[in-house]
Amino acid sequence: MTSTVDADIERHRDGGLRLKGTARIGSPAVEEVMHDMPGDGLSRGDINRGLFDLLDTSPKPPVMSIDFDAQLDVAVAQCMEYVRGPVREWFAKRSTFPALLQTAREPTIAPWETNPDPTLLRGTVVLCVLDGRVRDAASLMRWYLQRGQFHRWDSLEDAAAFDAAMRERFPDYAAERSN
Repeated sequence: MTSTVDADIERHRDGGLRLKGTARIGSPAVEEVMHDMPGDGLSRGDINRGLFDLLDTSPKPPVMSIDFDAQLDVAVAQCMEYVRGPVREWFAKRSTFPALLQTAREPTIAPWETNPDPTLLRGTVVLCVLDGRVRDAASLMRWYLQRGQFHRWDSLEDAAAFDAAMRERFPDYAAERSN
C-alpha cells in the first residue's frame, strides 16, 4: 500500500493563488483485482482518497481548495502545516490493518451520508485478502451486507455481486464467508 499527497497550485486572473490537495492510499495489487470486479461508478485506482480544505477548522478533512492573496511561500507554509496536522491524522486512520478496518466501517465524512464509503470498504476487503487476512476481509464484508443500508454509490445488488466475485476468485475468502 502506498500513501501520497498531491498538491496543485493555480494562479487566478485577479492575482490570487488557489491550492488544492489530495491525500490517497492505494495499491497496484488492489487496483489489479478491482479492475475485474463488478460495481458501477466505484474508483478502481485508490483504496481511499481525501480532498483537503486548508481553511476549514472543523474536524472533517475532505475538500481542499483555498484561495490565497498572500505570497506563494506563505501558502506553501500553510499547506505544510495542514499536511502535518489533519492530513497526517487522515493517514493515521488508514495506516495499519486495524485502523483501516475500523475506518472502513465508519460513515463517510459527508454530512448527508451515514453509510461507509463503498470504495474504501471494498478496497480494504481486497487488501486484507491479498495480505492473508481473509478472516478480517470476510468479517468486514459480512457486516456490510448484513447492515441492510448502503451508501448512495452502492446497493445490496452491487455489494452482493462484489462479494460473489471475491468468493469466485479467492477460495480462502469463499471458505471463510461460508462459516
